[in-house]
Parts: sequence; structure tokens; C-alpha cells
Amino acid sequence: MKTREKTPRSGLLEKISHPIDLTQGTPWKVILRYSAPIILSYLLQQIYVLTDAIICGQVLTAEEVAGVNDTFPLTFIFLQFAFGCTAGFSVITAKCVGAADMKGARQSFVVQTYLSVAISAFLTVVSVLSLPWMLRLINVTPENAEVYNAAYNYCIVIFLGIIAQMGYNFICGILRAYGDSVTPLIFLVISTALNVGLDLLFLIPLDMGPTGAAVATVLAQAISVVICAIYTFIRYEDLRIRKEDWRVSGSYVSTHIKNGLPLGFQFSILAVGILVMQGSVVKFDLNENGLMVAGTPAQNGFGAANKMINFLLAFYNGLGSAILGFNAQNYGKYRFEQAKREKESRKNQKTIEVKETRLSLNIDTHDFDTKVNQTKKFLSSGNRVKVSIRFRGREMAHSQLGYGIMQRFAEACADVGNVEKPAKLEGRSMIMFMNAKPAPTNKQQ
Repeated sequence: MKTREKTPRSGLLEKISHPIDLTQGTPWKVILRYSAPIILSYLLQQIYVLTDAIICGQVLTAEEVAGVNDTFPLTFIFLQFAFGCTAGFSVITAKCVGAADMKGARQSFVVQTYLSVAISAFLTVVSVLSLPWMLRLINVTPENAEVYNAAYNYCIVIFLGIIAQMGYNFICGILRAYGDSVTPLIFLVISTALNVGLDLLFLIPLDMGPTGAAVATVLAQAISVVICAIYTFIRYEDLRIRKEDWRVSGSYVSTHIKNGLPLGFQFSILAVGILVMQGSVVKFDLNENGLMVAGTPAQNGFGAANKMINFLLAFYNGLGSAILGFNAQNYGKYRFEQAKREKESRKNQKTIEVKETRLSLNIDTHDFDTKVNQTKKFLSSGNRVKVSIRFRGREMAHSQLGYGIMQRFAEACADVGNVEKPAKLEGRSMIMFMNAKPAPTNKQQ
């Protein structure tokens, strides 16, 4: 009795998160399929932001809500810079995946780990130290204690947790570069649900105020980073770091920096305009004494409008992120195939050598025939042949004899070669170049 061999069953998550080869298929169809989970991720993030705002609006005072809303441009500068850097880094990974260079992809993972830790530490130090100055820049001052304390406490927690935000974007960027845009969506759903639950816990029973909202956000992202990283290493064997992968060259690190920093600045530069706008909006809520009016309507209204605008832009932001990964992976494959073609071309390329046959004015018939046969062998092998006659002493007076010998020699080799450069007297030497006749085509045959 034959027993049927059991095949291992894939889990549901493994089935729906199967990576997409972005280099195969009709481009617009591949982009739509790949971008759909990314767009949903961006929409889900904005839905969470709106939900978080609703929860804060029900629990916190109007002044505390205003303080949290005022932090948007401040956190936007640093978090978007971190997000832009990881997006730029992931382009290198996607190129490696497109070129089927899994070692390069793993080393890109290692480089991004180093850079993410370093950039997170730098951003944390800069953001914490510059926070009082940035709050004054948007007219949020200690004179309005409730708004100022809410903004300050919320920002401090978010800034201290930049590494969690950057780590999450880093892992998601790696997975999307690999062609898996579904797994980041799934873990974002988990992170959002966890965040909402922690919001309710910290804001209602524990009554932690704006600090609790920030702690909930950072903690949810930190948990998601750990779980997502563990799943990534379990799911994708190609991304499991080997011992030798930890040794990366300085040029490879430099390549990541050159891709990441410009995109980071591009993502965060928009915050400068928002920062100026936020400072102007806060002024609407200030009375003649420099104190904020009750309810801070302008700040809360501007904050709600920003959240709605970001929600409406989520589709385009998600599509742009997907196209970035699509282009990177296809560019990587193009460069790989180009290098492969060049290698094959060099391999198949035949090296043409220049051989030399030396004649003389008084050459006898036997030597002449020997030289002809030798030259025919050179030409049959596809080589060029330099035929030369050296004139000695008074032989220079008989150059016409040299031309005659050259012509007779070319006619003797005419069945396998052509005269490339006719005989020419150069000093005391007469030189003629011959090359092999091209192989006849089928039509000529």
C-alpha cells in the first residue's frame, strides 16, 4: 500500500504575504497589486490618528488637546526625516533583490541597522535639546502652562521613542523591497489595535494625560518592531544574517547614506512651512495679555484639518512609496542583466592579434612561398598581419621592386585575406597591413 507523501502546509499569513516579483508582468498591474496593501497601510495610519484624536478629545481638556495638536509640525520634522532615510535605504535593498543578490540584500539590512541606530540617537539628542526653542517658535510658551506642558510632555516621549518609529519603518521598508507589502499592513493592523487599547488604558484608568497618549504610541510601535523582526527572520531565510554579513565596506555604507539623506531632507523640509503656519495659527488663540483664550479653537480646528488633509493624501503617498520600490527593484534587475550581457560579450569576444611577416628584396621563391603559407595561417585564424620589407644601404634606390613584391604577396594571399592598408614607404621600411576575409553569408554561399 502506497502512502502519499505529505507536503508541509503554509500558514494563512505566509500565503497572503507571498512576495511579488516586481520585475515580472504588466507594469501597471504589478504596481496596483503591490501598492494596494501600502495604500491601505497609509489609510489605516490616518484612521488611527483620527481615532486617537477622538479618544484624546473625549478624555483630555481642550487646552491639552491643543498642546498635542501643536506638536504635529515638531514631530513631523524628525519622524519624516527618519521615514525618508529608511525609504531611501530600502532602494538599495530593492536593487539587490531585483539583481537576485541576496548577500547584498542581507548586507543592506546590516547597514540599515547601523544607520538606523545612529540616526535615531542623533535625532533624539537634537530634538530633545531643541524642544523648548521650537515650542517658542510656534508661540507655545510656559505662560500658558496647560498647553505648554501638554505639548512638551507629549514631544519628549515621542522624541525618546524615535528609534521605535525608525525601526518600524526600517523593517517595513525591507519587506516591501523584498516584494512583500502585505506583512507590513498586517502588523500595522496589530500595532493600531494595540495602540488604541493602550490609549484607553493610559488615558482613562491610569489618567496619564498627553504623556499617556505618547507612551501608548511608542510602546505599540516598539512591540510591533520586535514581533515583525522575528517574523521576518522566520519567514525569509534569505534575510537571515550570516556572520560574514556583519562586515560591510565603507563604500556600501556611503551608498546608503547618499540614497537616504536626500530623501530624508525632502520628506522633512515640508515641516518648515507647517511650522510657520502653526506659529501663526497659535496667535489667533492669544489675547492681548499673551494668554490663550478658553477652548483654543484655532489650534484645535487647524489640528483637525491637518488630520483630514493627511487622510485624503494617504492614497497618493502610498502609491508613491510603491512606485519607489517598483522602480528600484526593476533598476536592480536591469543593471544585473546589463552586467551579465557585458560579461557574456567579453567571454565570446575573440581577441585579434597583429602578426608580422618580414620579406626582403632578394627573397627567393621557396622563402616567398613559406612566408605566404605562414601568413595564410595567421589570416585564417582571424588575425591581422603586418607585412614589412626592410631596405638596407643602396636598396633604397629600388623601392619600386618592393612595391612589386608587396603586390605579388597580396595576390598570393587573396583567397584568405584582403589588403587593409596598401604598401607605404615609411623611412627605410615598406609596410602593408592585411586582414582576414569575412566569412561568407548563407546568401553568398
